[in-house]
Amino acid sequence: MDATVFLKAIPDPAAPPESFAFDGGCPDTSRVPFVLGPFEENALELGLRIAEGTGGSLRAVAMGGPEQDKSLRTALALGATAAVRVDGPPSWADPVVAARLLSAAADRLGVVEVLVTGRQAGDWDRSVTGALLAGVRGLPYLPRVFDAVAEEGGLRIAQEVAGGTRTGLLATAAVLSVTNAPTTILRMPNVRALILATRRPIDVVEARSLLGEAALRERLVDEGVSARRLGRAGRRVVGEPADVAKALVAELEAQGALPGARP
Repeated sequence: MDATVFLKAIPDPAAPPESFAFDGGCPDTSRVPFVLGPFEENALELGLRIAEGTGGSLRAVAMGGPEQDKSLRTALALGATAAVRVDGPPSWADPVVAARLLSAAADRLGVVEVLVTGRQAGDWDRSVTGALLAGVRGLPYLPRVFDAVAEEGGLRIAQEVAGGTRTGLLATAAVLSVTNAPTTILRMPNVRALILATRRPIDVVEARSLLGEAALRERLVDEGVSARRLGRAGRRVVGEPADVAKALVAELEAQGALPGARP
């Protein structure tokens, strides 16, 4: 079973606070080293397990500048067969546009059956890219996955749910959002594999070339991030998951925070 994993390098959370700056509406991370995000590590490990257990292949996709290449080469060193980087936009880009860009980049690597993302990014913590990716591709979305074992007819998926865990047989293409667990701790590549990975090509594609719609290309413009927009007000929505999701989307659209996100 072939899989594609979506990776993201983030500013090192262990870097000293004085390394970070916020000026002109955009975070300045030029003095901060980038590392593979913790949940992307989980996603990469599970993607490797899926490929190995089913006899398939794993491909890696990332979005951003050259700071993302190290993460892609880590995937190549661990056994990924190909890697694509979407050149821009930055990590705080419109998540709907990001999902469409990543989906288009995945198509460059050929038909895959399982798309694997981290539970959330370790920098902005939006936790929406995986679900939006599933919506863009019209696929089922399985959140908080912590294991996937090959079984006749598909993959036996294990998920965290309220009050415990559950398993089920996945027999169709889907997007898996992976959480942290002992089964998703990333293995370490050996030195020889890392050296060989530096010689492997990374397919770099310009972001705007992947978006045919003018409206989406316009949304690639970086308008910065303003700390003044953050607030502490909110309201609690309870009920069935489908009703909660509808209420959340309606509220975000009413606030202008999710324009044009409906499929």
